[in-house]
Amino acid sequence: MDVSAVNGQAPKDAESCGAHRDTACGVGSVPPPEGARGGEQAPAAELERVRAEQRRHAERSELRRRLVSSSDLLSARLEQVLLELHETKQRMEEARRTTAGLRRVLYLRRMSFQRRLVRRLLPERLRLWWDERHLSGLERIIAESGLFDAAWYRQAYPEAAASGLEPIRDYLQFGAAKGRWPSPDFDPDRYASERPILAFLGLDPFVHSIVSGAQSETGQRANDPLKSDADAVLMARAQAREPLLEGSEPDGWFNGSWYGGRVLAEDERFAPRLVTPDDQLASDMRFHAATSELTRRYGIRPPAQTIEILRKAAPVELIRRAFAKTEPHRDARCSQAVPRYAIVTVRAGETEHFRSCAASVKALMGRDYEAVGVRRITWIVVGGVADLNSESALDLFPADMSAFVVELESASSHGAGGSLKEALLKAGAEWHFSLEEADEIEVHATAALDFYSAHFPRCRSILASPVDIAGDGEVLRRNRNASPDRLFESGLAPGQFVAVRCDLPLNREGEADDRAIDYEALLRVALDEPVLVIPEYLHRHRWLPASACKAAAANPSLSTARAMRGFLNLFAQQLAGQSDDRGAPLAGPLTAGLCIIRTQGSRLHLLAETVASVLDQTVSTRPCVVVHGGDDVEAQVRAWLASQQLDALVIGAPDRERRRGYPLNVGLDYVRANAGAYDFAFFLDDDDIIYPLYAERLAALLSRTGCDVGVALANSRVPWNPPQPGHQQLPVSALVAGNFIPIHCYAMRTAFLTANPLRFQEDIDYLEDWDFLVSLLDAGARFFLLPEVLCEYRIIGDGNQKEKRNQEHFEQCERMVLEKGLLTARRLGLKRFVRDLAAFDFEERAALSPAEVERLVEVRSIFESQMTENRR
Repeated sequence: MDVSAVNGQAPKDAESCGAHRDTACGVGSVPPPEGARGGEQAPAAELERVRAEQRRHAERSELRRRLVSSSDLLSARLEQVLLELHETKQRMEEARRTTAGLRRVLYLRRMSFQRRLVRRLLPERLRLWWDERHLSGLERIIAESGLFDAAWYRQAYPEAAASGLEPIRDYLQFGAAKGRWPSPDFDPDRYASERPILAFLGLDPFVHSIVSGAQSETGQRANDPLKSDADAVLMARAQAREPLLEGSEPDGWFNGSWYGGRVLAEDERFAPRLVTPDDQLASDMRFHAATSELTRRYGIRPPAQTIEILRKAAPVELIRRAFAKTEPHRDARCSQAVPRYAIVTVRAGETEHFRSCAASVKALMGRDYEAVGVRRITWIVVGGVADLNSESALDLFPADMSAFVVELESASSHGAGGSLKEALLKAGAEWHFSLEEADEIEVHATAALDFYSAHFPRCRSILASPVDIAGDGEVLRRNRNASPDRLFESGLAPGQFVAVRCDLPLNREGEADDRAIDYEALLRVALDEPVLVIPEYLHRHRWLPASACKAAAANPSLSTARAMRGFLNLFAQQLAGQSDDRGAPLAGPLTAGLCIIRTQGSRLHLLAETVASVLDQTVSTRPCVVVHGGDDVEAQVRAWLASQQLDALVIGAPDRERRRGYPLNVGLDYVRANAGAYDFAFFLDDDDIIYPLYAERLAALLSRTGCDVGVALANSRVPWNPPQPGHQQLPVSALVAGNFIPIHCYAMRTAFLTANPLRFQEDIDYLEDWDFLVSLLDAGARFFLLPEVLCEYRIIGDGNQKEKRNQEHFEQCERMVLEKGLLTARRLGLKRFVRDLAAFDFEERAALSPAEVERLVEVRSIFESQMTENRR
């Protein structure tokens, strides 16, 4: 075989050979005449001109390719910038609405509280001046609104005209108290009856309607009683809760609030947000300092590797958009006017702080009963009943409350999940939320939930941040909310408060609904309908240093990683891309395999070791040696194997002009021709070795998972040195950007090879194995990765070296496979990448290097860019 062809070097053309022959024949001959030499120089100049033109053409082609690639990148970047601009405009509009609501709340607060407080503190002689100042302000508001009908007022109330006062002043000083109407379209008594809080605040109904932009039902504008009443209710509830607020961190003032993808307006918050930018900055600094102290005190571990990788490699922007665009279900009923609540506490043996938990529940029940007049809260305690040393929750409540305390068996006992659902039904609860046995609920929790369930009647899930406390009750930190559209990457805070309506399904399709509120269930909910994140703190989460479960819960744990992976599987179903419509994976035992060994007959001692490792398998595996060479080389290999008493099938691949993929295609042709005799097949080079359980483990993997390609790990070995770990596995879709599966690390079903006539490239000397893997991926092969070392390869040739003998040809091969990867990514769609990312268990392998993480990010970008191309 021509060695220069194998190494990627073009053989010398006939013209050049002829030139050498002419030179050899012309030694010692008479030189040609001068004119003849001039005639010979003309073709040489023409040849040089043609070669220069070819070089310029190649340079222009390369420049054109780079320009097209840059254009694609710029198009993708432009689309991202336009999307960011649109999102910025939305945030600016939300900020504008929030600012408008804040102005109304500030004015009403100043008018209702500040005025009375200042008037009480003023000396008697200054109170008349203060009242006049206040009336002048109200008079100006009414006059500027244009809603007061002065002519009608004089005609309707003659005594007002006889008083000598201006109609607006008369209305403010005397008419409002006597129930007079400011115009024929506004009934103050009816407006005030719809908003009983106005009497408590001492606000004039007509002035309130002007400031809040609402009117009574007798008015000409549309009426929204709940909306127009919001400002007054906000202030009233904020005032009632002032004794509960602690020091410089008022309850919820510095916290964010969202409903789905939008920020809550000020009149949609239970408590007003009266914060300057400087206040917010100071609060943020206190929050970060408290978080650092919490980490130091309780030894919070870093998040699991899977969490960090999924945050970087998953299509986070697409997930955010999916969360942000959700709408409430049209068929979801509205929440009841006075909803019933169930608090679920699972006991795990923490007795010391359970009394504090019970005391907080009792306080909430008492405060709620005073406000509503009915018992509507049920405390369901799961576990601890059978423990003789545990104190019963019933013993901690008076007789009138104990009827609303339900104790169930331990969650680990049979039927506990059904018992919880049954208890919720018996309690008639519309909402339920969990409370850990060492945590404490705030007395205003149900008041806040009432407010938000009334303002968002079709909302079925509410989140709130906890107040982190130490074992002795010391406040360590007021945690912060994250926007619901960032729920995937932010996760749930330790002790996160989650309230859900009982008609909200929390289980996966086909599973029993045990009403378990976990992270994965919440992610599924956020993908289907908006989640409400409220700023108020509704409970206190106690950190216990001696509790190992607390330390685990304080970090993104393996359960969180599993939840993220489960959600990605669900999210992939919503993405465009090829679906696996080949039916159920094949199953059944695989008992016979064929090993295709590629050799040129130049390393017979290594070949003997390779064949021997195949014959040592515990599953019937036939070695098939494909000799890339002439008949003499094939005969030499046969004789050598016979001398070593190695029983192997030997097939010739005699065409020396074809390159490295050719002998493997000869082996594939043999497999397809004898498909009935072999269940699976795999490839080896003559410098590879497989361990004795290679065939058994991969055959079992193919059989049990029904996959088409089973992949194992391999060691690498420099001759006369101990083995070292080889390539680490990545999600299969990452093959579009680089190869991490050596040719000897995977086995394929014969049925898949028969159904898909895939072949190796025969015109390249490098990366033909990577090209074939991309072809498998493009054909829709099901891969399954086994994190187990089953083979090794010896580093001898330059295929595993960074510096290649023919670097230019190597780079050409690399470009070709990368272009093929782009086309494969376009055909498969982002769905395949997300599915592969979710299926990969990053905890089963060594920590990813920065380069590997960067490759995953690059792969995601490739799939996203190709998704954009498909849309075009």
